[in-house]
Amino acid sequence: AWALSRGGDGKSAAKPVPTTPATHAAAVPPPASPPPGIRELTIWTTEGLIPSAVLGDLGIEFAQGSAGVRLGSHVQPKANYAQALEQALRADRGPDVFEVDLLTLARFEAAELVMDLTPLQDRFDGAAWFPAVRAACTSAARVYALPLSASVPVVLYDKGLFQAAQVGVPADRVTWVADLEKLRTVNAANPDFRALYVPGTAWPVLASCVWEDDGTIAVQEGDAWRGTLDLPGSTEGARFFRHLQSYAPDAAAVGDDDAAVAARFAKGGVASVLGEASLYDALIAANPALRAVLGAFPIPGRTAGKPGAVGVRGTVLAVSATSLFKESAIQLLALLAGDRWRARLAGDGHLVPIRTGLDRALPPDNPVIPAAMAALPGARAYPVAPGWSERPLAELSRQTLAGADPLVAAAAANAIVNREFGVVPS
Repeated sequence: AWALSRGGDGKSAAKPVPTTPATHAAAVPPPASPPPGIRELTIWTTEGLIPSAVLGDLGIEFAQGSAGVRLGSHVQPKANYAQALEQALRADRGPDVFEVDLLTLARFEAAELVMDLTPLQDRFDGAAWFPAVRAACTSAARVYALPLSASVPVVLYDKGLFQAAQVGVPADRVTWVADLEKLRTVNAANPDFRALYVPGTAWPVLASCVWEDDGTIAVQEGDAWRGTLDLPGSTEGARFFRHLQSYAPDAAAVGDDDAAVAARFAKGGVASVLGEASLYDALIAANPALRAVLGAFPIPGRTAGKPGAVGVRGTVLAVSATSLFKESAIQLLALLAGDRWRARLAGDGHLVPIRTGLDRALPPDNPVIPAAMAALPGARAYPVAPGWSERPLAELSRQTLAGADPLVAAAAANAIVNREFGVVPS
């Protein structure tokens, strides 16, 4: 069993210490005056992020206190959104405020397409954000966005199957593995049973394993990045990911999109699955009867009672560096940063909050959100690199699950980091 074979005395290998990059200039050039007659602050969001009713109410409240500037909300299709947004901003015909994926924010910052919001953190309650969320919005000690939502992987489980096997919510990783083995043994007569379903391409789960075993993905050295997936903690994490994925060998080549995972879970015979808040909605859509039996808990860590390390993804709002309505944009972000609108986004939009204090606003029917909130205080930020992609983790996963030694697989993964993470988009 994994718990017996892992060994070690709990001591982690020495970690490389990244050098501190030069601090960017904090000053923002004064904006030009808006053209006469144009009094609209434009905001781009993607379909499904914020309910239309919430956007409508936000526009009304914003207009009431904005000295004649109205809010123009434009909901964009998700397909090719990032590319269309970047092209519009580079052509100086983009929105004033825009949604961007947390992991691509560094790309927009490196291209000088976003406004530095560091001096405004008091207005945005920045000190209250979860540390990993704040780190993910920060480059060279400067903050470039207002986070709207956070997302981390958790364990969704079938309460009926857990109860039948007499297992509960595990306190630590050792107990979790023992429970998975018990689930598999109790259901050995069913060839389609899966104690845990982990798609082979679930790179956020691999990252969690790497961090929990004291590994790292990459470190910054000046303007360059160096992959560190060959370090002992990183390779040990890759081995544990391979162990978790072995509970569903048929999923080794399955994509980690919610629809594919939900389709398999909805067929029955799956006791647990690793996913994020959006997976719950996909599961219920695939099989509404699951609403009564689904529970969730944070990915267990090596220390009892402490959730495992997980990487934070999410959605942020940034301000265009060339916006003619920067003051109005700041006013909008400050409005959204307040308790009332944070609560509205959590309650009506089902967005996982980026700070504590909003428990009463959380939707009671989605167990993933409180599980995510329990994991977020100890979450990690993915490398804030302009050339970031999940490709190094995906390559490490692909080779490791194919039987390669993680140390050998890490060489190819590190090469991607070294070649791509420091590249500033042109």
